[in-house]
Amino acid sequence: MQKHKVRAVHDDDLLKFLDSVGLRRPIEAGETTCHVCGETVSIDTLQAVLPVNKTIAVVCSRVTCVKNIEAVTGETA
Repeated sequence: MQKHKVRAVHDDDLLKFLDSVGLRRPIEAGETTCHVCGETVSIDTLQAVLPVNKTIAVVCSRVTCVKNIEAVTGETA
């Protein structure tokens, strides 16, 4: 069985984390889109923040997008 390291941020720390990676303002301003479907991501619809090709990508909470995280990163959700 292959082991995977999972990094997670608790809801209580989410805004602080988003500030630390420079995403809070763009998400709150409606300037950030899902890497999978292209829809605007809000704080409420944010599902994942992922490193992709030396940038930071976000994925929304739509089921189809969450299922496609593996296609984005090469790892399963």
